[in-house]
Amino acid sequence: MMDKIMLEKKKLRQTLLQQRRNMGRNMQMDAAITCALVGSSVWQTARSIFVYLPLAWEIDTRAMVSLAFEEGKKVAVPISGLAGEMKAVRIDAQTRLHPGRYGILEPETSDEIVSPQDTSLIIVPALAFARDGVRLGRGGGYYDRWLADTQGISVGLCYTQYLFPYLPSEGHDRRVDAICTQEGILWTKG
Repeated sequence: MMDKIMLEKKKLRQTLLQQRRNMGRNMQMDAAITCALVGSSVWQTARSIFVYLPLAWEIDTRAMVSLAFEEGKKVAVPISGLAGEMKAVRIDAQTRLHPGRYGILEPETSDEIVSPQDTSLIIVPALAFARDGVRLGRGGGYYDRWLADTQGISVGLCYTQYLFPYLPSEGHDRRVDAICTQEGILWTKG
């Protein structure tokens, strides 16, 4: 049964990755997603944020990062290691970034490692989400491992056309608490 699910996820991942790359970024929808998230109570009450830095085709989080700095929130970004390991590193407005593993922007130095337990809001990327919080990432398991160790609220960013009624999942897959689209926030858990 698991092999069938893994194969289904792999095929879907390949299709969606190609679609997302072809689509590119939609700045208007990204701005609406940013407005919906930063206007929410989950953003307003968060003191520390773990946020991905986007690839060219991912929903842009840079305005969120800038706003978090302005509001005095602590900000951490991921650094991807070997075998699905991801660490969070604290950054500030002066932090210099460079392309790291997989071409994702990372801090040049990684002085302050942040524990998953020390983040109150986790902003999560994916190729697609299901309404129940299941996410289809790129297949490395990085966010599944990170989300397993955090108590913070996880919010996935998603264009509405990539929000599905159902996505295949396995026992190790972690669901997000909410999904933020250009139409607003959808809470996925009771």
